[in-house]
Amino acid sequence: MIVSIPLLGIISAMVAHERTREVAILQAIGATKGTITRLMLAESFSLSIAGGLIGIGAAAVILVGFQDFIASGLKIPFIIPSPLSIMVDAGIAMFLAIVTGGIASLYPAWRITRSDPYETIRRGES
Repeated sequence: MIVSIPLLGIISAMVAHERTREVAILQAIGATKGTITRLMLAESFSLSIAGGLIGIGAAAVILVGFQDFIASGLKIPFIIPSPLSIMVDAGIAMFLAIVTGGIASLYPAWRITRSDPYETIRRGES
C-alpha cells in the first residue's frame, strides 16, 4: 500500500492533467469545485472497484486452478481456506483498493480545481 499510493497519485495526476481543459470548461459553465472534486473521486472509486474485482477474481482463479501445482511446487499440503475467510479477505482487499484510489486522487482533484478556467482553456488552444 505504501508503494501503491504514490504510484496511483502519479497516474491520477496524469489523468487530471489530460482532462484540465474539460474541467476548465465545466468550471466555466458553472460547475462548482465540489462537483468537480466529486466527479474525479467518483471516477477514481469506480476504477478502484473495477480493479479490485478483477484482482480478486484473478487471485481466485489462480489459487483454485493451480492449487495442485502450488502444493507440488512448495512440497507442502495446500488447503484452500473456508469460504467465510476468503470473503473476509476479499472484502479487506476491496476496502484497501477503494481507500488507496481515493487517497491517490485527492491531490490531483484539489490541484485541478484551483486553476483558473479561462487561462486553462486558453493555454489548451495554443
